[in-house]
Amino acid sequence: KRLSFTNPRIMPDSGLGENTDSRGSCDQACSQFDWLSAKQLNSVLYRLEKRVSYNVYSAVYAIAHALHNLLQCNAAQCDKTHRILPWQLLSSLKTVKFNLHNHTLYFDEHGDPPTGYDIVLWDWTRIHVHFKIIGSYLPTARQINIDSSLIHWNWGDNLTPISNCSAMCDPGQRKIEKGIYPCCFDCEDCPSGTFRNPSDPYHCMDCLWQQWSPPKSPLC
Repeated sequence: KRLSFTNPRIMPDSGLGENTDSRGSCDQACSQFDWLSAKQLNSVLYRLEKRVSYNVYSAVYAIAHALHNLLQCNAAQCDKTHRILPWQLLSSLKTVKFNLHNHTLYFDEHGDPPTGYDIVLWDWTRIHVHFKIIGSYLPTARQINIDSSLIHWNWGDNLTPISNCSAMCDPGQRKIEKGIYPCCFDCEDCPSGTFRNPSDPYHCMDCLWQQWSPPKSPLC
């Protein structure tokens, strides 16, 4: 039923441990949770297991309802003389509709349960994690709703962090990728006599023989 989005990026001044400075590299050493004990970790995993258990629980109930319909069961008995084939079970499964823990479960024409999802924020403190529902996804409306006022960013003044490894290059500069991640790059000025076309951020192009350009130029 519920979809869990991971916790926001944790910064050095959050009190959650040191964060290796990743400027100049996409390799980010994760040392924030060295203090996490086995007991605290089990508490987090227990909550996750409950979500998995609910999915298994729902699947068993859905198959049971499909078999109930195929075997023409009533309050007293079922017709067990019928041989149920897999394709028949799948066909019946697409038509089930029942309530489970105050939620109506059914499947759309694509076989998906259009029940929606909660967007859950992992809000960490030094020794505890709190799961806060900050929004929802409604598949029938194809809409995501998020209440940003419920999000606490571990960043100065609770500002939303920028999730780019590198800032964008200026006009007249080309990107030089670092490592395997396209989000991480250095910026280098195009030399005189060249320019950087906006359609190609990685190369400086030569000007025509009758043209010229100063360094860091977006045109000739």
